[in-house]
Amino acid sequence: MATNFNIFVEGTGWENSRVSAVDPADLKSVWAMQTDSQTLAPEEQFALGFDLYKRACSPGADVRAVFIRVSVLRKLKFMSASGGLISPWLHHGEPDDAVFKVVAAFPMIRMHPGIRRGGLPLDVEELIRQIRKEAIPAPGS
Repeated sequence: MATNFNIFVEGTGWENSRVSAVDPADLKSVWAMQTDSQTLAPEEQFALGFDLYKRACSPGADVRAVFIRVSVLRKLKFMSASGGLISPWLHHGEPDDAVFKVVAAFPMIRMHPGIRRGGLPLDVEELIRQIRKEAIPAPGS
């Protein structure tokens, strides 16, 4: 699966700016759309257009922010393949609701597509702490 990243770039000055928080439901919906697309054509290369992302989100959603956040989540999943990071909250490759909730609002910055800067645009240790806290069931539940 590929995406034309140019459609997610908002002109100049966007790099290193904060990524807006998004609705966890939009994050989950785009995750499902990408996963379903990969399942339908597992060995084929294809591109998903901006309109598909827009349709997967609720009206008025910041589609670019959802895309960035789901991309970070996919990278976290990839980095968790051998255990660690978010692996305790992955079940059959799918993140728990706690992961979607935290990643949807966790502070992160935008980075230029294709430029590797060693890691993720966020504090991974703090992200894991917040997921752990969110995933702990409330007393009496």
